[in-house]
Amino acid sequence: MGLFGRKKAVEWDMSRSSSSKVAMQHLFEEAVPDYGGFKLLYGYNTDVRNMAYAGGAGPFSFRSMIIGYREGDMSLVIVDTVPDFSVHGEVQRFTRDSIRGTKIHSMTGAYTIFRRGGINAGYVDFVIPEGSAGSESLAYILQEEALPGWKEFWRDFAG
Repeated sequence: MGLFGRKKAVEWDMSRSSSSKVAMQHLFEEAVPDYGGFKLLYGYNTDVRNMAYAGGAGPFSFRSMIIGYREGDMSLVIVDTVPDFSVHGEVQRFTRDSIRGTKIHSMTGAYTIFRRGGINAGYVDFVIPEGSAGSESLAYILQEEALPGWKEFWRDFAG
């Protein structure tokens, strides 16, 4: 924060952000066989399992994700990854028919997808930042230009 609560502008290293986008694209193509036509965004979620201890000061961690969406068939793919996009984990696919519902959390801006299949089917939640200045836990990426397309897709996907 700057003087009087104004945010200081972040000086973005555009070549570093572009490198992150290229690495993200390559990893998505490796993880998703039918990767054609997907638009990609970086997302993350937080693991707050122990936040209730010590007055909310417990340990938490971030989980990086590649969020791929394709408007043609209204499909969404989430690929678990690490901040440098060197490896991928689980690949989750969603279509409008495969979900029970969606939600946007107004306080945090997080998106939630509820899986179809009853109360124990679970959910996945994530945040898509305009930009992430990078750290050990988050990727360095600026993606503000991609957010309007994502928001339009989400509105249609959530139905």
